[in-house]
Amino acid sequence: MPRTGLRECVIAFYNLWNSAALRPIQKGAANHIGSLSHGTSSIFGEGLLEVFTDLVRVLRPAGLLVCTFSNRCFPTKAVRGWLATSDAEHCSIVAGYFERSGGWNPPVIERRTPPVHLGDPLFAVWATRAEEGVEGSR
Repeated sequence: MPRTGLRECVIAFYNLWNSAALRPIQKGAANHIGSLSHGTSSIFGEGLLEVFTDLVRVLRPAGLLVCTFSNRCFPTKAVRGWLATSDAEHCSIVAGYFERSGGWNPPVIERRTPPVHLGDPLFAVWATRAEEGVEGSR
């Protein structure tokens, strides 16, 4: 994963999965966007395709969006889709939002904790915004 300093990060949310929060932000205002979500809110929320489409608008060309999440959840509160899918499937679902919303270079999926880590694993899915005029860009 590319490493950048906090000074280069224009926008950082702990949970940005609300398109209305992005609307006041000007087109191309952000170099990088990071999101830390816990399980179901990042993968199975409503309107996520709209959010990913809006994130393309907010990011500058070659800007980076990083989505991180773990598999931790409260089984009594999690949606069935979360409980019925594996870690690899969770990552594929997030990568699918990048692919379906358009305007992104191919997403990268990576487990960020070592395989021998005893706690909850942390996963990251990231992609850069495609350059203007490149197929798939908006």
